Amino acid sequence: MKGLRFLFGSALFLMMSSVAAMAQSIQTDYDHSFNLGRLKTFDFHQQARKPGDPLSASPMNDRRIHNAIDTQLRANGFSAMTTGPDFLISYYVTTRKGLDIRDNPFGLFQRMGSVNVNQITEGYIVVVFVDCATQQEVWRGYVTGTIDLKDLDQDVNKGIAKLGQKFVKRSIRKEIRSKKKVQSSTFRVQLVLRRKPRDASKMLLNPEPKLYILTMAKS
Repeated sequence: MKGLRFLFGSALFLMMSSVAAMAQSIQTDYDHSFNLGRLKTFDFHQQARKPGDPLSASPMNDRRIHNAIDTQLRANGFSAMTTGPDFLISYYVTTRKGLDIRDNPFGLFQRMGSVNVNQITEGYIVVVFVDCATQQEVWRGYVTGTIDLKDLDQDVNKGIAKLGQKFVKRSIRKEIRSKKKVQSSTFRVQLVLRRKPRDASKMLLNPEPKLYILTMAKS
């Protein structure tokens, strides 16, 4: 019975590993000291594609990624602005050849089956946001996955949509934290103002700055 559980678990693990290898991977990084919540308007950086750049050889894919980013940002409340935007967008693509190895085992008590090895192309989309005020990179996102030409439109849109969701969540968190800091600072100022004496006629100015001495009234 233990051997049966082991074989079944091994087959399930290999099957899940194969599925995971084909799925998209989304990662992001950002400047923790920068308030992403203040970024509201965007424009695309005019990039000069060099020879050997995959997007230089395929302007259609260049437009596909450009349109996907533009659509996602607009859908989440950001505005495109060619004059004085808050941040500029750049994006890059790299590809490499890889192998998709899948084990197809069967049999309960004897290891049998076959191994399929297929050559695949893995693609990487890198999206970079640069703050226009400081000219510093403040956010970066990565989409990685296997390139399938028949599903390329769908895969690009899905990957960019996931990046957009992560950026929006991060920018909202930053904006909320920034507002809390402002509210906390205002609250402290109000507390200081409330501590001022109500009856100024009973106060004598002390020679030391910003200090007051309370005098006793005669009965």
